Amino acid sequence: MVRRLNPVTSTIAPRQAQLTIERDKLRVDTAMKTRPLRTVDALFKSAAQAYGERVVGVILSGMQDDGTEGCREIRKHGGITIAQDPIEAEYSSMPDSAMRDTVVHYCLPAAEIANKVRELVTGASAPSISQNARVMIVEDEWMLASRLERQLTDLQYTVVGTVSTGEEAIAKAECAKPDVVIMDVGLAGKMKGTEAATHLWQRLKVPIIFLTAYSDQETIASAQLAMPYAFLTKPHNAPQLHAAIQLALSRHQR
Repeated sequence: MVRRLNPVTSTIAPRQAQLTIERDKLRVDTAMKTRPLRTVDALFKSAAQAYGERVVGVILSGMQDDGTEGCREIRKHGGITIAQDPIEAEYSSMPDSAMRDTVVHYCLPAAEIANKVRELVTGASAPSISQNARVMIVEDEWMLASRLERQLTDLQYTVVGTVSTGEEAIAKAECAKPDVVIMDVGLAGKMKGTEAATHLWQRLKVPIIFLTAYSDQETIASAQLAMPYAFLTKPHNAPQLHAAIQLALSRHQR
């Protein structure tokens, strides 16, 4: 079934059907029952190919990873992608996947997404808060610190300092004024990462992303006492790093 796309159109695809967009048209394909549907990917990819940079794709609560490939296609064609904050989503798999594997422009609670779309459509929206953010690295493994710095630079963040101890982090942050700090939980030395993070928050209100090789409950519970804004496990890739930074910055802004 094909219907013409009006300037203002709200359409919900029926169950077991795939909705795609052509130039000025919506196509509903109901002959899709013999294989698993990836309806969000199909919709996003077709919209990106039809309208390019005019597309805004939004990933909300949902299971599995449908939508991740579609978000990647939207970005490839110059469009904007938004993910619901996974921490509030009833089912976090879809927004988590989109943020982990795709560089999402905005991570927002559901209540703020409509306003952001309106701003983007009218041209009133400011650039994504993650653009040009100033990041400080606190990591005592120099190879990992060097790799982090390269990843951040490739993602177009500004690295304002790389230090290896909690004491250096506190002193450096006073003058470097980072927007976010990536902090190793298990720093070698007198001051642990959790203690340094607490000092930075109390003095400067800088959001902290904890970097850890351990994901056991005891480590996470201990780190949570320092009120981090996000966690990043070792090893990680560049999209995961970007997602953690965007989560921290958006939560701090709110």
